[in-house]
Amino acid sequence: AWLAVLRAPWAGLTLADLLVISRGAPLIWEALSDESVVARLSEDGSARCRRLRSIFDAAFRVRNDTSIARWVERTWLELGGASSAAGPQDLELAGAAFARLRELEQRGLPDAAELPGGFADLYANHGTAGNVEIMTIHKAKGLEFDMVVVPALDRYVPLGRDQLLLSHQFARAGRDGMVMAARPAVGADGDRLFEFLRHQLRDAAALEAQRLLYVACTRAKWQLKLTAQIGGVEEIEQGVDAPSSADAWSPRTGSLLAVLWPVAGTDFAVPQLSGAPQEKDLGAPRGGPLSRVPKDWNPRLDVDSPTADPISASPTLREAWPAFDWAGETARRVGTLVHAELQTMDVASSNEQDILERHSHFLRWLALHGVPTERLQAAASRVVDALLAVHRDPRGRWILKQSREDMREHALSGHLPAAETAGAGAGPKGLGDVARVVFDRSFVDHDGVRWVIDYKTSQHLGSGLEEFLDREVVRYRAQLQRYALLAQRLGPEPVRLGLYFPLMRAWREWAA
Repeated sequence: AWLAVLRAPWAGLTLADLLVISRGAPLIWEALSDESVVARLSEDGSARCRRLRSIFDAAFRVRNDTSIARWVERTWLELGGASSAAGPQDLELAGAAFARLRELEQRGLPDAAELPGGFADLYANHGTAGNVEIMTIHKAKGLEFDMVVVPALDRYVPLGRDQLLLSHQFARAGRDGMVMAARPAVGADGDRLFEFLRHQLRDAAALEAQRLLYVACTRAKWQLKLTAQIGGVEEIEQGVDAPSSADAWSPRTGSLLAVLWPVAGTDFAVPQLSGAPQEKDLGAPRGGPLSRVPKDWNPRLDVDSPTADPISASPTLREAWPAFDWAGETARRVGTLVHAELQTMDVASSNEQDILERHSHFLRWLALHGVPTERLQAAASRVVDALLAVHRDPRGRWILKQSREDMREHALSGHLPAAETAGAGAGPKGLGDVARVVFDRSFVDHDGVRWVIDYKTSQHLGSGLEEFLDREVVRYRAQLQRYALLAQRLGPEPVRLGLYFPLMRAWREWAA
């Protein structure tokens, strides 16, 4: 359990540092408290351990001052648990865990050994499985998993032992037949029929290996990990130099890696094969890298100054925000529903019939959210029209195509530069107020540009469309500029902004 705490994103120690700590003392906490052990860690690991140790020292001093559930939650927040959440679902699961702990505490906490049983059904209720299954490819047929790992693709797959008697069935002119051949005696001339059947058997086994690899790869719903060792044990023992690139080496014939190599060889690039092993964080179960809070992270730096005005009262931010859209509550509900549908739309696998069949669902949703009966049909039709327009529009399909760092309805918070919030309450370190934004769509395209796109379900009838779109750009430019200020901290890529109008298939873009 202690190692899990040290490996989690709020601490994020490397495996090498974890090994030093686990050998440093009989108890993990004793090793963390021993400065001589911490000094043997990497510079990054030492800083992380000292930060974590100070937080737990403070937590242990007050553990009897409040309820256990509140004590655990406060400690988790101090560690940076909320800041290391990958998305809303992570926060939901954390909230459910704390709620369950409160329930158990009210009933009387069980023995520590039985405590995990109190959480056994929690992840299942939230649609997340917490176990790992190890099985053969044959047993995995018909199943699906969030993440699939297929290891040791470089290993040789036996294509069948040398047999004394080979056979091959065939059908011709409506009747079945069989060809058989026996292995020639030792020293005798080769038998051409036997060689032909042996090649037939080898080709069939190779095709079966390809089929099995396809089965294994398609069991993954979210993430697929394929691993292989480049350079066998025999080569290492004999002192053979490791290849410097994928082009300098080819996999062993008869391995599953050989099946993939013609199309995926470059993906198995090996920049370093000698020296110390390089650790790489596994991706999160839903995709993306496993992020860690900075080693000097302090939650108090991310809290608004107590003397600062609420962000809603900031005159600069309020004036820069677009004026209220007087299109009416029905238009607002339509926009909300279109945004929600675009968040989950997969243009690669969906078709127009799928959208049309959801018309009744749109009617129910709009009715439940207060749209008057006389406006329901028109509102639902507007939702359908918007989704069909996106599906038919090449620009819309490009926007919704799966890309690197793919984000939909992605919430972010961060301090804006003080110049952006002049006159507002100053945040820590001279920064401005905290901005809380939601990106409708953001991704990094193949040209290395980070896009931040906002959907607008407004409609313009009649002439003057270009002038209308230009006015919309002016209206929303300040809002999207704040989006860009936060997006620029996500990576080094240049940021471009866009407004997309699905009902009109209209588009405007500009550099941040």
